Amino acid sequence: MSQLRVSSISHKDATVPAIRLKADQSVTFTGEVQFDGLFGYETVATRLLRKFGAEKMLEAFSHRSGNMPNPGTDSTSINDAKKFTDGFEVSCIEITANKKGLSDLQIGHPSKTSSISQTLLKSIATFEEKFRTMIISTGKDASNQTLSSSLNSVWNFHTSIKNQGLIILVAECMGGLGSETFQKLIDGRITPERIKNASKYEDGMENLLFLSEIQKNSQIAITSILPELYIKKLGMIHVDGIKKSMDYILKNQGPRQKVQVIEDGARTLLRKD
Repeated sequence: MSQLRVSSISHKDATVPAIRLKADQSVTFTGEVQFDGLFGYETVATRLLRKFGAEKMLEAFSHRSGNMPNPGTDSTSINDAKKFTDGFEVSCIEITANKKGLSDLQIGHPSKTSSISQTLLKSIATFEEKFRTMIISTGKDASNQTLSSSLNSVWNFHTSIKNQGLIILVAECMGGLGSETFQKLIDGRITPERIKNASKYEDGMENLLFLSEIQKNSQIAITSILPELYIKKLGMIHVDGIKKSMDYILKNQGPRQKVQVIEDGARTLLRKD
């Protein structure tokens, strides 16, 4: 099999950073569909928009459904991503997966293949009563490389936590914050309120907005390798490992606790029965 080295992508819109490809070359992307707080689903189309369409991302951000995350929904924002990728001369292989492995795949243009996202709805779990305490693991290394990507697992479960409840996120975050917006907040250069009506999109804006809104009613703690100073600046609670997490729960939530443990947070969505 010949090796294809991709250094750019061609696009009919001259305003998009273009990559010139030789006539005998083609580009095929492979990506796993996951839940996303802004778009509803993370697909090849949304990844291309984030990578190459900063101006169009502002439109997608402004089309969000309120200031809370809405994973697993067909949002207006994902239509912005599909429209953006119409101009890309590429193809893709979209896959869905679960703990057992590959569950489905679809091949075609990124503006069309995102329909496979409906397969993910099969992994939705339901609950009858909200939980007071949850421990959430993202379930795979690719979903916890950065804080920004890890928080998608929290968005999948935020509607199932009681008012003043506690979510403990288990995420290594080897790649750091993964968001310029998070870094700006830590440095004191931005506030969540300023993000709501931003005139320019910056990576991770939606995640900071979602985090600040959820924190108005719930506590979010994290066990990771991130500096404790960063975690505190983001209004989160630092816990040093699973044992310390259990100690924190018993001390602050009371000795008689039912703790809901989620093993595959990135691929699981919890909704009211």
